[in-house]
Amino acid sequence: MKERKHTVSDHIPRGRLFSRGSTRHKRNVAVLLVASMIIATSAVSFYSCSKKPARLKHVRKLVKVYGYVLGESKDKLFKRAEGLVLISKFKKDKRSTDPRSDMWYCSGALDNTRGIDHVRLTFFDDHLMEVIVYFKDTSVLKMKALKQQIEDEYGVRGVAPDGTVETAYKTYRFNTPDMSITLRRITKFEGTELYIQFLHNDLHHLFLEWQRQSRTGKS
Repeated sequence: MKERKHTVSDHIPRGRLFSRGSTRHKRNVAVLLVASMIIATSAVSFYSCSKKPARLKHVRKLVKVYGYVLGESKDKLFKRAEGLVLISKFKKDKRSTDPRSDMWYCSGALDNTRGIDHVRLTFFDDHLMEVIVYFKDTSVLKMKALKQQIEDEYGVRGVAPDGTVETAYKTYRFNTPDMSITLRRITKFEGTELYIQFLHNDLHHLFLEWQRQSRTGKS
């Protein structure tokens, strides 16, 4: 009678093969369940992070100003600006009492407008609230040209805050339904600055409300 060769399975007690397989199966199921929970949690987290804050629900994006869109999210704006301008965090003076914190420095305009020295952006709730465009030419003639340009483009008249001759050539304010525009030429110790400030009215209102609530501890 021919002798049967021993195999590896002959050395494993009966019933162990099934029990090991069952344990391995349970382990695989557990791993899949944990992985599913991680994916589900990540999806919920991503949705909650990407969802627009409730107070910004009715805030609209406005027209472009020098390529920047007031009301646009920071992520979208930075993606559009990639490769066009240099962007860095704006460093405030340590003595500054300016409540605006999320401010950024850009090396120029996004629409290739020439003569721009730099641009400063301010975000509130990760949406663009303010654009300030600084010009290389800071002369009075340049200011007059910019005033005429704003009046023609937006159909509004510039108003000097107190009506005096001196203030009239230094500062003009323009009000539109969606944004406020300030044209200013100011002389400092370091030199003269000429800039236009574009401010999203709704976002600025929300910012002031947030600031008020923060002071009273209700935010």
